[in-house]
Amino acid sequence: MSDGPGYLNEAQIAALKQNAPLQDKPVFDFFTRIIDILLSLIFILLTSPILIVVAIAVKATDGGPIFYSQDRTGLKGKPFKLIKFRSMIVGADKIGAKFRSYTNDERFTRIGKFIREYHIDELPQFFNILKGDMSIVGPRPALTFHIDYYEPWELVRARVRPGLTGLSQVSGGNALSWDERIVVDVYYVRHRNFYNYISIIWRTFTQLFYKKGIHGRDGIVKGWTRGLPAGYMDETMKNKN
Repeated sequence: MSDGPGYLNEAQIAALKQNAPLQDKPVFDFFTRIIDILLSLIFILLTSPILIVVAIAVKATDGGPIFYSQDRTGLKGKPFKLIKFRSMIVGADKIGAKFRSYTNDERFTRIGKFIREYHIDELPQFFNILKGDMSIVGPRPALTFHIDYYEPWELVRARVRPGLTGLSQVSGGNALSWDERIVVDVYYVRHRNFYNYISIIWRTFTQLFYKKGIHGRDGIVKGWTRGLPAGYMDETMKNKN
């Protein structure tokens, strides 16, 4: 597969939109869950000194919360609390670009900019994986209201555990629009297999050192472009980032 959604031709995209019944893959799901648990345990144990140092650094920067949590959509649409290290100042979602970020965003804390560039802020999600909220590989967990704006063929994106990384992340990440990401994620869900699972993990590892897919080509994260539920901004303004 080449980088970007260009490896999906019009015929493949049209086939996805036919919304055929999603094939159950119990063997794949069982063994990837075992792998998720084992890799998460190993990773947490090996990186525990780093996790402690980062937690201390985040706290020492401005005295704010160490973690940022947010409701996301999980397996079969069930909501869960996604956690990550806080990388922005407290109340960042009330100022500037609010829920979007860009390369030189002044809302990043000193440590926050570094941990965001190298995806270190995402490491606490290994605890989400261990709990079963997430998988190592899968579509990135969407905000809970997103699913209300999916077209019927896109709903399969929420039929599997969301991932720490996924096909859309290694195929452009935030350089892709939301619609492009959803197409790529639906393709992965319908074609998930052990080869793709391992390949995505490997490609994610190699991209960590190049800081790819964090921002768009214009330096800005392309945020949600579909509808917003009534009162959403009032509710989300209560969150701290």
